[in-house]
Amino acid sequence: MDGNKYDIVDMADEACEGIISVGTFVSRVFYHVSNLDALPQAMDQMSANRFKNRIYKNADIWDKLTDNQRKNFFNDLKSNPQNLNYLYEFFEKIRITMYELHARLLFRLLVELFQNKGLTYFESNLLASIDSFNDVDIKRIYEFLKEHENEKIGVVLEFNFNNYSYLNTYRKSLQLGIIDTVTPGMNFFNPNDKQRDKPQSRNCYLTQYSNEFLILLNDILEDEEIDISQNN
Repeated sequence: MDGNKYDIVDMADEACEGIISVGTFVSRVFYHVSNLDALPQAMDQMSANRFKNRIYKNADIWDKLTDNQRKNFFNDLKSNPQNLNYLYEFFEKIRITMYELHARLLFRLLVELFQNKGLTYFESNLLASIDSFNDVDIKRIYEFLKEHENEKIGVVLEFNFNNYSYLNTYRKSLQLGIIDTVTPGMNFFNPNDKQRDKPQSRNCYLTQYSNEFLILLNDILEDEEIDISQNN
């Protein structure tokens, strides 16, 4: 089927009629097929099935958007190429990531894009760098932010390490700007240090992005039982 038939104008028109879904949009605009069931025409069967399952599984997040929010976003998209690039990046990452939690976080971030017709600096940075985080990183960061959600920016906190791998989580959090260091140039673990698996901690403090990230994570993790002990 000719992919040119399904352009942004078509999608905006259908959005105005309240009949468009995320699956319809992705299928038609980005993969040039008529519906989700036709996706194997555009990608291999396994990838298509996983992508379809993720869309269905995360429909509750997409349903947070109102018809008017979808309509306004699609109408704006006709003159906003950056958001079209964002959309393509979202769906490609959702399609290929090995982590279901990544997919769910990306869908939640996608809601922000639709509601605000753009991404904040932090949100765009998260979209660009999410591949560097695994599920354990995200859950550990969530535990830390949840524990300190009532703390103010500037209050010195301790980020505790149960083992060496959590140091990587800490460093990734610094790179994303979720937390910051109190003093620069801290000495990290020596990879050959036999004491590296003993509980340790580093001082840090929350940033303006801490709460922004916690809001996103609350929506996808608050009702789940977080257990990362098996990854210690």
